[in-house]
Amino acid sequence: RVEIVLAPRHAGEELPLGGGVLGDFLRREGFSCHVVEAINRWDGLGALIQGEPTLALCFGPAWIFTEAVIAAFPLGMINFNGIPLPRYLGGAHYTWQILNGDRSGGCFLQEITVEVDRGPILRSHRYLLPVGVRLPRDYFRGNHEEAVRFLDRAIADMVADLPFEPLPYASLDPFRLYFPRLLTRENGYIDWDWSGEEIERFCAAFDDPYPGAMTFLEGQVVHLREVRLERCEGATHPFVAGLVLRRDAAGAWIGVRGGILVVGAAHEEEGADLLPGFREGRRLHTPAEWLERARAFRPVLDGAGVRIRG
Repeated sequence: RVEIVLAPRHAGEELPLGGGVLGDFLRREGFSCHVVEAINRWDGLGALIQGEPTLALCFGPAWIFTEAVIAAFPLGMINFNGIPLPRYLGGAHYTWQILNGDRSGGCFLQEITVEVDRGPILRSHRYLLPVGVRLPRDYFRGNHEEAVRFLDRAIADMVADLPFEPLPYASLDPFRLYFPRLLTRENGYIDWDWSGEEIERFCAAFDDPYPGAMTFLEGQVVHLREVRLERCEGATHPFVAGLVLRRDAAGAWIGVRGGILVVGAAHEEEGADLLPGFREGRRLHTPAEWLERARAFRPVLDGAGVRIRG
């Protein structure tokens, strides 16, 4: 018997590889789902477990579990992490990896204990994503394929009652790197003082399935997508950065330090196409106050959704 418990923010999330909203998708597939804002105060947990020997397999849970909740599962609580632990703890994992040019991947099963994120590693698998991955959707797809294979083997071994070989988390802790959560519409503003390569990578990091990195054209916020860097001569001075130098069938050619940024798609917040407004001689620009705000913004997520931290 499988029962699924979701926080409200997870129940309402769009699946990055298609399939609609997570909660609706699971119900269509015939799963019993319970949407719970605060599991540590949820009266239904005991009735759900019914005194049976139960294992909780978690996927990025929205809660920090109390000792009582952990003890309610006789077979334990295990969290699946689909990132190359102990790096990229925090959030926006694939966005940060793209910004850092990092194609490493990992699948980890970690025991949940009262020491948050400090339980032993029960099983792990490390790998490298293909050279061609560029956008978050590529990372989602590649990591999803690895995760399905990893979990198939792990669950089969659990059913066969094969023992784990735990690795103490302390052995990983010296290599720990934390990267905070990000929201595209708050953190995703382009700094045109960066090099062309840095801007290309930034745009890729906020591309599909996200809305796209942002800047301003004639005072209007614009989301950029399908961006690539072309190396060239004659458009490398910093004052060229942001200028629309050419329009053709490929899109808009924007000057950047070290080359030209070819923008294949641009849209406003509601989705309307703004690429026709990229006329030669106009300049894309992000005011300093928006860049400062983007760097200072820190979202906090709980079971209900996003809260703002100053």
